[in-house]
Amino acid sequence: MGDINVIGSFDWDPPLKNSQQEVQLMIENKWEPGSKDFEAVAGKSILCKSFLQFLGVILNQKPKSVGRINVFTHGNSDLIAFKGRLVPRTTMTDVMLELSQGLDLKALDMQALDLINDTNRWFQVERNPTKYTITDIRSRFTDNAIIFFYSCHSGLDSQFLQAIANTFQIMVDGFKPAIAYCPKYSGNPPLIDRKHIGIKDCSVYQTTNFYELAPYAASKNLIISTRPIRR
Repeated sequence: MGDINVIGSFDWDPPLKNSQQEVQLMIENKWEPGSKDFEAVAGKSILCKSFLQFLGVILNQKPKSVGRINVFTHGNSDLIAFKGRLVPRTTMTDVMLELSQGLDLKALDMQALDLINDTNRWFQVERNPTKYTITDIRSRFTDNAIIFFYSCHSGLDSQFLQAIANTFQIMVDGFKPAIAYCPKYSGNPPLIDRKHIGIKDCSVYQTTNFYELAPYAASKNLIISTRPIRR
């Protein structure tokens, strides 16, 4: 099968009334990307609102069939969020990340990895009664599989990326600086072209083909790649 593109669920709170209001946030340098922007950059993609749903996407594939997963969402150096809110403030927009609570596996963080990394621990995905373990997840990947996290500063914490690589037993790549979404607009009312993605900021580098981002970042030492410690 082809690559799997996964996008996080992020929307404005309160919802924006129209495209002009969104453009005004861009003009005021208060704009942040949401699900519509992730989808425009990724193309054909799957919306995941939790880490557990992300695991479900993997488990829905055939064994040895997943070669690459591209994840477009918000996060921090030690956390990948799959759901949140974009809240406009006076001088900026707060990106509110939905964090895990207990065993719900809402976000991908070290606690979530610890929970699923035990081969004796099982979990269920949505209404599927099957009891899965990390062994089932690992079986879906090809021998040279890789996950790319297209989220801000996903390459700053090498220990976190290493833990993800060790858990899934595949290669994991993250970007050191911010991932820049670079929408363009024209007309009245404005039409927004959301397909542009860059790194650091939109003046440094941008493209409408996200596959070009990793080679550029690698040439500038702006990406970190971690290989799993085999077990």
